[in-house]
Amino acid sequence: MTARSFVTAVVLLVAASALSGCASSQNASGDDSGDAQSSPSAMSPADLEGEWRAEAPDEARLSFDADGAVRGTDGCNGVSGTTTVSGDEVTFDLDLSTLRACVGVTTSFSQLGSAVVEGDVMMTRTVDGTEIVQLRRQ
Repeated sequence: MTARSFVTAVVLLVAASALSGCASSQNASGDDSGDAQSSPSAMSPADLEGEWRAEAPDEARLSFDADGAVRGTDGCNGVSGTTTVSGDEVTFDLDLSTLRACVGVTTSFSQLGSAVVEGDVMMTRTVDGTEIVQLRRQ
């Protein structure tokens, strides 16, 4: 193969690759509903916005901002940080937590790591996956 033929082949290959990126994202059935951004089950931090509370007498609650910020209390200690959302799972990155000892408080967000959301119900879990407390959207 001559240098000129090689250069022509490379240019054609690059052009074909670039054009294939412009192809439609439709699936075999002809719709493009498989796009993760248009999926109705894809959740974002804005979908969590507001306050979520445990059932009485538990005083645990978390408040979410649309930008992913979170703050709350387990009934004794306060927590704050940010969240990442993937599907129906929320991952917490806590940057602040108080560490008071409180009599009679059994819920603890000191090891809050994630939560699974189903509708208006959120099950919080520790970093190792142990369930902490169920919260409901208010």
